[in-house]
Amino acid sequence: MTAGGPRSFLRILDKGSKSWLEETPEALAKRFLCSEQEECSVYLVQSVQDEVEVAAAHFATFGKSSVDRIHGLRISEDQITDAGLSVNSTPGSTGFKYIDQRHFDIVGITESFNKLAELLVFELNKGEDLMRYIEPPLIKKFLIQFLVSHVADMEKPYQEKALKCLKLPTLPTSIAP
Repeated sequence: MTAGGPRSFLRILDKGSKSWLEETPEALAKRFLCSEQEECSVYLVQSVQDEVEVAAAHFATFGKSSVDRIHGLRISEDQITDAGLSVNSTPGSTGFKYIDQRHFDIVGITESFNKLAELLVFELNKGEDLMRYIEPPLIKKFLIQFLVSHVADMEKPYQEKALKCLKLPTLPTSIAP
């Protein structure tokens, strides 16, 4: 993303992303974007590193005992506004203050979310690189980096969840190369 260009947001997908070219936009909007709500949680991202950090922080909130691949969808602010939706800054809930300050909600009516899904499918069919697959080794690396660098900014329950999914008994004191 160039300076002054449109902002981009990452939507973490709770389910796999294989169906993006197989389902109707309405079904996609319901499964991946708004799901009966009229808001959609996203994080402001400016780089691939931002995407990995968001995925790692988001993953830590799951409280799982192992690290899995995270699926994400990159959405531009232009796509959001072209669909008739807007973006509002809202507090995040990952427990990582550095990440939570980048949380936003896409808000609007169901028909506009359907339009956004149509726009995204159109772009994907053109070969645009909107899908993100963040692999476990990267997620682990960034979780450890957060635990070492941002531990003072993390609430205790979130530290414990991150340690659980990393299978670490205590907080690390350094980052391995």
